[in-house]
Amino acid sequence: MMQSEVSRMGSPDRVGPPNPILDCRHRRAYNRDVSMLTFPHAFDAFTTMDDAFTKLLVTIPGVRDDVGHSHVGLLPFLMLIQRQARSAFELLFEGQAYQAWMLYRPALEAGLIVGKWLDDAKNADVWERRFEHPKAYQRMYQGKAILSAALPRSGDRKLPKIPRHPRVAFTEQSPSHPARAG
Repeated sequence: MMQSEVSRMGSPDRVGPPNPILDCRHRRAYNRDVSMLTFPHAFDAFTTMDDAFTKLLVTIPGVRDDVGHSHVGLLPFLMLIQRQARSAFELLFEGQAYQAWMLYRPALEAGLIVGKWLDDAKNADVWERRFEHPKAYQRMYQGKAILSAALPRSGDRKLPKIPRHPRVAFTEQSPSHPARAG
């Protein structure tokens, strides 16, 4: 790589105006490091939860429920939940709350869908045919209908909703925002 190429990529001897993309990446890394030092208990709690989730994923293939059914088919949803939770946690530590919510919301929805399937296997058929029969899907999976008997705490709190104007409620998404917020 030639020196001029390295300079354009952000080396210390870079000549010219600051690169907003590199500055944003630097600020996010800085925010992550500060969060790790400031909130070690949050990191420890998340690590404990993530470890428990990993144990659950390893256990499910060898376990059957009271009726004798295996729930191996739920593994893709559970792996999605874990992956999204890991990525969202990183984003929260970087000060990117809006992106974290947008990433984690599908994980919450996947958990609720898993609960509906555990309630009754016929609910999986409704989900699978959601494009062919959207009204049946909406009755089963929207609003309070998404709450599950298999997940008794799914109705404890009102699920958060995406605000109409997310920039007002969450971190503004622009390259210069981390510099202003940091």
